[in-house]
Amino acid sequence: MSTSPTWAFDLDGCLVGTLAPDDLRPLARELLECARSSGVTLVVWSAGGAEYARRIAARTGIAQLVDGFYDKRRGIDGKWTLEVFPRDLVPVVCVDDDPEGVPEGIRVLAVTPYLGRRPHDRGLESVLAEVAGEVRGPRTTGSREHP
Repeated sequence: MSTSPTWAFDLDGCLVGTLAPDDLRPLARELLECARSSGVTLVVWSAGGAEYARRIAARTGIAQLVDGFYDKRRGIDGKWTLEVFPRDLVPVVCVDDDPEGVPEGIRVLAVTPYLGRRPHDRGLESVLAEVAGEVRGPRTTGSREHP
C-alpha cells in the first residue's frame, strides 16, 4: 500500500511523441527522476494500454523510474476513468496534454502536446520547475509578523 502521493503521467503526447513513441520528450527523464526523489509514486497510463505503456517506457529507458502502468479509458462522462488504478494508487496529480479529459478533483498539470523529434521542446519545463521547487522546499522570502 502506497503512503506517498501518486502522480499519473500520460504517455503519448506527454512523455513521448504521439507520432514518434520511441522519442522520449526532452526533460521527461529529469522530471521523473526529480519527482521520484521527492517521494512521489509515479504511474504511467496510456490509451494504448498498460502493456504498450510498459513496452514504450522500457524502450525509452524510463521503465525503472515508474511504479506502475495502467490503461487509460474514458468513462461514460467522456473523462478518463480512475477505476483502472488500485485504491492506494489513485493519482492526486495528472500530467497530461489533454487536461479536459482528467476527472474533477484531480490536480492537472497541463502540458503542450509533443509530436516527437523536437530536441529543443520545453513543454515539461514548468512541471519540472514545480517539482524541483517542492523537492528543495518552500522558499524563504523573509518573516512576517502578524498582530
